[in-house]
Amino acid sequence: MERQARTETKCLIVVHSYHHNNTLKIANVISKVLNADLKTVENINIEELDRN
Repeated sequence: MERQARTETKCLIVVHSYHHNNTLKIANVISKVLNADLKTVENINIEELDRN
């Protein structure tokens, strides 16, 4: 049985949290579970996304 090479998938979560930052808190947990990058809408850089 052959082993398939495991490829690493890049994951980015973009979040906008408005009032009490509850959405941001949930997004932080999700990003840790998925080993994903987390950016706020205000801090996202379109040119950076294009390079990846």
